[in-house]
Amino acid sequence: MVIVEPGELRRFAAFLVECAGDIRAAESASTDSFSQLKKDWRDDKMRAFEPKYNAAVAELDRFANVCARYAEYLEDKARRIDRYLGG
Repeated sequence: MVIVEPGELRRFAAFLVECAGDIRAAESASTDSFSQLKKDWRDDKMRAFEPKYNAAVAELDRFANVCARYAEYLEDKARRIDRYLGG
């Protein structure tokens, strides 16, 4: 017995791909802006903030990678379910 709708797996996989793309685009824009800001902001607060910023960006990158990998898994699962169901 199969209790899953392949179309819903594909829908969520597409959402994850879109989410990963949005995260990467925002990460790129943020990194560019932060690079520009560092030219004008050079105090102790900035030096304290920079490692936190870099850690947050790295975590977002890891999440985007997980989204992309899980989307591939869901697409593959949907294909296997379609074959199993004869579709």
